[in-house]
Amino acid sequence: MHLQRVESKGSGLKEIHSRIRLYAGLVLMTYLFTHLLNTSLGLFSLDWMNAGLRVMQPVWNPFGVGWVVPLAALLHVCSAIYELVRLPRLQFSRGYWLRLILGFLIPYALIAHYLGSHLTPVLLGYRPEYASSIYSMFNPFIFPVMVFLIVVSWGHGCMGLHYWLRFKSWYSTAWKWAIGPAIALPVLAVAGFVAGGKEVMLQIQDPAIKQALLESHGASTEEELVSEALQLGNVASAGYTAFLAIALAARFITQSVSRRRRTIRIRYSDGTEILVPPGITVLNASALARVRHPSVCGGRGRCSTCRIRVSDGAENLSAPSEEEKRVLSRIRAAPNVRLACSASVLAAVEVQPLLGIQDASEMTLTRSDEFSFGRDTDIAILFADLRGFTQLSENKLPYDIVFMLNQYFQQMGRAIEQQGGHVDKFIGDGIMALFGLHSDLSTGCLSAIRAAGSMEQEMAALNHRMAMDLIEPLQMSIGIHCGHVIVGRMGYGRTIGLTAVGDPVNTASRLEGMTRALHCNLVVSEDVLDQTEIRTEGLSSHEVSVRGRQAPLKVYALQSAAELLQQAPIERRL
Repeated sequence: MHLQRVESKGSGLKEIHSRIRLYAGLVLMTYLFTHLLNTSLGLFSLDWMNAGLRVMQPVWNPFGVGWVVPLAALLHVCSAIYELVRLPRLQFSRGYWLRLILGFLIPYALIAHYLGSHLTPVLLGYRPEYASSIYSMFNPFIFPVMVFLIVVSWGHGCMGLHYWLRFKSWYSTAWKWAIGPAIALPVLAVAGFVAGGKEVMLQIQDPAIKQALLESHGASTEEELVSEALQLGNVASAGYTAFLAIALAARFITQSVSRRRRTIRIRYSDGTEILVPPGITVLNASALARVRHPSVCGGRGRCSTCRIRVSDGAENLSAPSEEEKRVLSRIRAAPNVRLACSASVLAAVEVQPLLGIQDASEMTLTRSDEFSFGRDTDIAILFADLRGFTQLSENKLPYDIVFMLNQYFQQMGRAIEQQGGHVDKFIGDGIMALFGLHSDLSTGCLSAIRAAGSMEQEMAALNHRMAMDLIEPLQMSIGIHCGHVIVGRMGYGRTIGLTAVGDPVNTASRLEGMTRALHCNLVVSEDVLDQTEIRTEGLSSHEVSVRGRQAPLKVYALQSAAELLQQAPIERRL
């Protein structure tokens, strides 16, 4: 019990470390955003840049409240190095490796820039202004370094924000609006820097101004200024390189000691057994054993893809942190389910990873796909089915049946996609479609109703074209419901596809099946109509029991989606 209490504190320290890294990164990103925004004012004039500088000076001043920014930078770098040292295997995605490498490259340019353009003038008694800073950097040696610094630091920060926010339900829509400004800002900052540099070059035609700028950096000539800047950069780079070398040496020593302390046995459900040091997380143990173990968030406890079922020895794992409890509660996990990234091993355990990873050759999606490993979201689900098709097929040749179904699927699929829907799957002569994957729930529900109307029109056109081949017109029944589901890429090999699972999916399927009992062609739940501003006065409503649900569900039975669209506000009918 003592070990478990101690390790629980260790889990708390890990959570604190993760939050420190996050908050420090947010401070740095805020500073960088305002700094680039201010630099872009150089497109107007140096006076505009200095005016913005005076507004931000209380934050940027290293001897005022500006100490927050250097401290955040130090904490952010140290937290990354701490992770580099403690992880048993550096098993990251290519995107994470890129972000990590960019992050470690930033200080090479940042240290010299900060010391030369900010700290030196202050120590010499000068108030930092853009003319002084730009003058020290606007030369063939240092200017490329500054452009590198802008691009790399902004890219690193944007990647960090992406990895943090990609699990938020609103992010899949918001990033499309943010990517344009995110690309434009560093471009404008470089352009502002160049424009400001040209203005400074004009100003130093006055010998008095040139001498004042040189003195602000403790130099008497331009050659001396450039030489001192390069020398300062070399010293800073050497110091930082030594710092990284020490970190790598610490990693080597830490891992060597860890290998000697491997006394605890972990057994996996596939029979794999390994010995690990006490206190290691199950996720890190999987990395040691080369067990394929998904972890979309990189082991930060932000997702649930690394969850495991503890078959034996649950009491030998550390107590779950509050953050882990929240994640497990959100997914309604069983009592013997834990997050591998948070559960530290204190004694022998047997575990089973609950989510597998397909081979890269089997994946039919890109790594940037937001649904690669699942996302919980609110969407609308539509089920459609052909009535009486089984009896019709008994009197047709197989070729005719295949031809008719392909015509039906083609027309219905087109109608669904034109309204922003995603065809989940074709089931026999039925269709399942998802709406609102890349929009809000209200838009998704209205799109599903519009799609139902388009499908009815396509069905009428299909019946007209195939009238000579049909004993009687084809009829279609549709059910629409909405709610909170899990959307993700599921399947095996070439059958992997985007689908949704959850109670709302089952309910939508049940509603489609109720059309016969309610003598209608379309059944829509009240939950859907509540999202669409469609008036329900005069519509046929029913309280129905749905298998799998305890409470009755209010639904509306209609002959056509046109009845609903006529009740919608004019601006929402199209």
